[in-house]
Amino acid sequence: MAESTAQLIRPRAAHRVARRATRLSAALLLAACTIDDPTIFGTDERPEDLGTAIAGSDGVTDLSFLRWAPDGVTLYFEAGSPASLRATNVETGQTITVDGPRGDYIDLAFAPDGRTLYFAADLVNGQRTTYVLRSGASAEVLTDRAPGTLVTTPADGYVVLPGPSGEQVAYIVRPDSLYVYETTTATHRFIVADCTRAIAFSPDGGMLLCRGGTASGPYNRVALATAEASPIDLFPREASILKVIRWEDEAILTLYQTATRFRVRDVSGGATTTIWAPNFGQSYRVMDFINYAWSRDGSRFAFWLHECLRIDRVGACAFGQSVLHSVDMARNTGVEVAVAKGTRGAEQVAISVDRKLVAFVFDRRVWLHAIP
Repeated sequence: MAESTAQLIRPRAAHRVARRATRLSAALLLAACTIDDPTIFGTDERPEDLGTAIAGSDGVTDLSFLRWAPDGVTLYFEAGSPASLRATNVETGQTITVDGPRGDYIDLAFAPDGRTLYFAADLVNGQRTTYVLRSGASAEVLTDRAPGTLVTTPADGYVVLPGPSGEQVAYIVRPDSLYVYETTTATHRFIVADCTRAIAFSPDGGMLLCRGGTASGPYNRVALATAEASPIDLFPREASILKVIRWEDEAILTLYQTATRFRVRDVSGGATTTIWAPNFGQSYRVMDFINYAWSRDGSRFAFWLHECLRIDRVGACAFGQSVLHSVDMARNTGVEVAVAKGTRGAEQVAISVDRKLVAFVFDRRVWLHAIP
């Protein structure tokens, strides 16, 4: 799967609840002994190492997404209130506003040409409008009947998702109908009902994974030419939350979390792999299951580990650090990348196309850091 597999953006309301739960867990679990002795149970205080702040990124929030364009040098993010969509050229450092202001943005996805992107915005009475934005032009409405039901899990996918050739764009019409927009003819075609979110195209663009309703199962595989839909088992029994789905030439891979780890499963019957993680078994360290990234080519994975270094008199975390880790998926080995200090943890992660840079949100700004 293309850009959408790097980091799926979940609906805002559910995402906010999940983040608050994660922060509460971190505050309660990641504690330290005293201010005089900030080291406890093998957790060492590290020097802060944030990298470089992106100009024009002031005012981002914990809900702001990060998305690299296919050109590998442009990073998109949402900032401000009301929100605007901004883009930074990481080579020149120039940041521009490409759209907005609007109420908010979700589900940003790029067409293969890298100059066309799709997104949903403007939540009004439970309904979102879906837009297409072409380079140098203003955003145009693709459909004003995007789904009104906000689904909860990251694997629920996208309101609108371009295919691998860019000639087909899947989108959902409220409440559960899958349509395809043919970009070459500017025509819209109904495919099938019982799809509430578009998840992933097959590499040849002929099939689509979507989240279904109760009629046919939680996930469906849809043949776009014949409109035939069949249930597919993507959710392992041990999984807590299904995170990301990659549809590759030889396999459909799902990345999911258990109670303590990230794992990758080959849906077609291949092996299941537990992704490397540092020793975090102490109650003073918590793995962040909300903020993570899988690189565009699948070779890198990145996640945060939140650690509390000092506890106040009422038992809350008074000072901590967030350590960003990068995993070489072929070797399944990891390294530390960045360290953010303070009571508020770092958030969001996005790996560049060339896998040399990682972007993240901390202290209401977007930061760039090299990956060792």
